[in-house]
Amino acid sequence: MVFDVNIYIDESSICKISNHNDFHQLVIDLLKVCYVFKSHAENDNSLQLILWKNSELDGAKLSINHTDITFISCVNEILGTEIKRQFKNVFYNKFSKVWNECRVHSDDEFYQMDKLDVVTGQTFAECAEIILIGTYSPLVFVNKNFIQGTHATVIKEVNGSSKISIPIELVNINSNPGFWLRSNFNPLKFQYNSASTSPPTDNQTYLRDTTRYIKTSMINQGRAIYRCNLTRTLHTVDNLHSGKSAHVEVWDRWGMHLGENDLNGQSIGNVDQSKKITI
Repeated sequence: MVFDVNIYIDESSICKISNHNDFHQLVIDLLKVCYVFKSHAENDNSLQLILWKNSELDGAKLSINHTDITFISCVNEILGTEIKRQFKNVFYNKFSKVWNECRVHSDDEFYQMDKLDVVTGQTFAECAEIILIGTYSPLVFVNKNFIQGTHATVIKEVNGSSKISIPIELVNINSNPGFWLRSNFNPLKFQYNSASTSPPTDNQTYLRDTTRYIKTSMINQGRAIYRCNLTRTLHTVDNLHSGKSAHVEVWDRWGMHLGENDLNGQSIGNVDQSKKITI
C-alpha cells in the first residue's frame, strides 16, 4: 500500500514576491522541501511525495521590480540554468499534479483566511475542504515573507451564517521531515476502529492506494468519489454508516450500483439499483 505526502503550493502568497532575490530564494526553499521529504520518503517504499499546484500558477502575474511578469517567465528569466533544470524536474514530473482537475471545494461557498483575505477558488480553500471531507491532511508551501508560523487558518462560511475554522499545516524547511513523516504516516492512523461512531476517513480504507484509485471532482453524501484506474469503477465511503457497518459503495463507469466493499476492498454484495449516481 502506498501513502502520499501531499504538498500544496500556495499561489496567492507566491504572487506577492516583488524582487529577483526573493523569487530565487523561494525556488531554492521549494527544492529543499521536495528533496528532503523525497529522500525520507524513498527510505520507505510505502511513501511517495506528491506536489500539487493551481492550474493557473504558470500564468499568474507577479510584479518583480515594478515590472509585470508571469510566474513561468520568472522561472525562465530569473533562475540560472541548473536551478531552472532542477525546478522543472520536480515541478513538472509525474508526481506533480494540478488540484483543479479533481477539485472538491465550490465557488458557491465562501472561504477566507483569518486575516480576512478571501481564498475561494484558491489552494487554501481546496486544502480546507480536503480536511473537512477527511480525505487527508495536506501540507502547504507558502511565501514565508507573507505567511509565517506552523499553521494557517481558513474560515469557511456555512449557510451564510455559521463559520468553521480549519487549521492547515504549513511547510517548514527547518523542520525535521523524518519526525513529520512518522507523526503523519504512522500505520495506526490508517486503522479504523470498528467500535467508532463516525464513518471511516478515505485513508482508513483501500482508497488510500493512489496507485490504483484516483480522486475525482464528484461528491456523494459529502464524500469524494474515486475512480479505479484498472476497472474504471467508482468508489466512495458510505457516509451514513460507521463501526461494523462501515463500507464503501461501488458503481460502474455509468453510475449503476455494483454493490458494497469492505474497507479492504473485498466485495460484500448488497447491490441496490436505487443508488444510481449521475456521472
